Amino acid sequence: MNKFETIEKHLKTLQPSELEQEFLAGVDDAVAALMPLGHLDVESVAASLSIHSACLRRKLKVITDLTASNYFNVLRFRKAVALLDLWPRYTITQIGQLCGFADNAHFTHAFHRWMDTSPSCFVAKGK
Repeated sequence: MNKFETIEKHLKTLQPSELEQEFLAGVDDAVAALMPLGHLDVESVAASLSIHSACLRRKLKVITDLTASNYFNVLRFRKAVALLDLWPRYTITQIGQLCGFADNAHFTHAFHRWMDTSPSCFVAKGK
């Protein structure tokens, strides 16, 4: 099981309260909006939610037991996997850009670190 699958399994076991679910939905929306702009950092997400970055970090850790950057990466790779399923409609480079990665090398390296395979091998296995 790769890092992404392990964290996804962990997130499925959580039972956040209704208020926590609303908070996570707001974080998810903020991340989705900032991701293609390449501004996916704690400060940008916190600013879009009108909270302090330390508060965002603390709440995410309490609710998910993940760091903010790990939670954001899970959201990035959820989107990457969904977009890779649409390949060749989008190139791997375009998918990396849509997921907020600065360049294809950064996307490929991060994808491999989280998924234990390259984006192109992931597509080849899925097709």
